[in-house]
Amino acid sequence: MGYGIVFGAGILKLPQIFSILKKKSTKGLSKMYVVLETLALTFALSYGYGKGKPFKTWGENGLLLAQNMIILLLLLIFSSAYIHFFATVGIVASYLVAVYQKMVPMEYLDYVQMMVVPTVILSRFPQILSNFKNKGCGALSLISFLLALVGNLVRFLTVLKETSDILMMSSSLISLLLNAIIISQIIMYGEGKDTPKENEKKKDDDKDEKDEESDDNDESEDIISDEESEDIISDEEESEMSSQEPSDEN
Repeated sequence: MGYGIVFGAGILKLPQIFSILKKKSTKGLSKMYVVLETLALTFALSYGYGKGKPFKTWGENGLLLAQNMIILLLLLIFSSAYIHFFATVGIVASYLVAVYQKMVPMEYLDYVQMMVVPTVILSRFPQILSNFKNKGCGALSLISFLLALVGNLVRFLTVLKETSDILMMSSSLISLLLNAIIISQIIMYGEGKDTPKENEKKKDDDKDEKDEESDDNDESEDIISDEESEDIISDEEESEMSSQEPSDEN
């Protein structure tokens, strides 16, 4: 069961990534949610590895971290999130290298793991509040959050059986609860639907386009009427000239 979670984690964020690529937009996705979740995954990964826990109890964190880095890159591309991307990558890379080189004292890893729960909570709240404020979830993927919910539940049971680590179990339960709230928002507001603000903006844009087309048509009609007037005047002048020519000959 533990290795099943690790395998599932390898595809958990793919629906979210594909959703962003399909829309070519990260609207609805909170930057702080991605950044803080990335840090929480980094802390959990370092704790499991540094403490020598069984790989099947923490291995999924590495795969999820890699996928979060891809999402951060998409935020950089589609939302110009330069600070979020480079700051997060710098912190994560530096910290993981320090853990791998055993530069972080073992006792500090317990404090780092204690930071996972508050970081997870802080990561989800910006996303939950953003969904509630916008009355929509933008590019959020329902499948990704459903998979995460199942993964949280199975991870809790796995840790309970393998190590009974209170810190790891509490982070799984908190994540499960907060993911359930986001899932309920996606179901309530509709997956992939534009928010009311975006719909209003589209209506305004369509109205502006129609007004511009109307103005262009009016201008075209004015030009045509001017050309017709010029033709009429030209015809009248030619006719006057024609009538004058015989009289001149006489």
